Amino acid sequence: TVYSVQGRLVGTGRRGGLRALVGTAAEIDGSEADAVLTSLRDALASPPPNGDVPLPEWLASAGSGPVVVAAVHALVQAFMGLNAAEVTATAFLDYLRATAGRGRHGIPPAGSRSLADNLADFVTSHGGEVRLGSAARSLVVEDGRVVGAELAGGDRLRADVLVSDVGLGATAKLLAQDDAEAAARMRGLADTVSAAPGITCFVASREPFFDHPVVVVTGTRRVCLVTTPTLVAPELAPPGWHVTESISTFASSEDDSDPKGELAEHLADLDDLFGDWRSHGRLLQSATYRGEWPVYRSWPGTDPTERFPVPGLALVGDAVKPPGWPGTGASAESARFAVEGILGGHDETARDPVADTAVSGTREG
Repeated sequence: TVYSVQGRLVGTGRRGGLRALVGTAAEIDGSEADAVLTSLRDALASPPPNGDVPLPEWLASAGSGPVVVAAVHALVQAFMGLNAAEVTATAFLDYLRATAGRGRHGIPPAGSRSLADNLADFVTSHGGEVRLGSAARSLVVEDGRVVGAELAGGDRLRADVLVSDVGLGATAKLLAQDDAEAAARMRGLADTVSAAPGITCFVASREPFFDHPVVVVTGTRRVCLVTTPTLVAPELAPPGWHVTESISTFASSEDDSDPKGELAEHLADLDDLFGDWRSHGRLLQSATYRGEWPVYRSWPGTDPTERFPVPGLALVGDAVKPPGWPGTGASAESARFAVEGILGGHDETARDPVADTAVSGTREG
């Protein structure tokens, strides 16, 4: 990952990306980079007493100027899915701890579908069955325990444990037909979290807009991250073409009511970042993630860790991720915790054995 700070690309070496980001931004706004970095280092070693304040306020108290705050804001947008003002200092520090040493990225050969195909092959080779196009209509509850699912086509499947990754609210709806008490408990969990909306655009062009595959961009209206996967995986586009993906948060993650307006702001950023891209590029697709299909299903710092709310039911996904972890890694960690609980029999009693021990950054996925 590299960073674009007022048109300057920094952090292009193998180490020191955050230091380069803060250092360049501080040079522009006149703040003391060393003081800011020392405050961050000290806070990582020992939780700060004012860690519950919004991140920009904490950064200002540590000596950050407006360009430094804007730079960290872009970092938060890109990897935590929120605006910096919506994240506490503690949540940001948890993120830094959890992702320490994990700043490099990769593209699966032939694209992300290969990951799903490999998983399906593993399941079937071990006697399992993968059913596509088989939406669940409800969860079947008997004597207070989830025992299976009814599919939209009418089939009923029974299981010792049912694992749901569709989010807290959607799982509550699936429970509602068979067990009002269990559904109410799930809705109570859902009410404790807020989702993070966002927009992604895909642009095709003959030449890449950046020479680096992952660039965090600062000082924009909305866009925070620009990736060009074809720089490392050219097979993802026809010969002679590149695909660029741009990502943005909403002005307020609590308000996703104006997706058209948010998309207009996103495209205006692309005009600034990519120049005359409309004349030699083509917008392939724009995708808005909100409602039941947001970017993230819970805000960092407000992560519920109750993964066994009802006997026979286990929850996975970023709605129940461990603190500090973002995105795909968060979902993978939540799945590992669920597996540990299932193997330990905790789905029987609706207790979560790792709710109090899933400390960010202390366990490898």
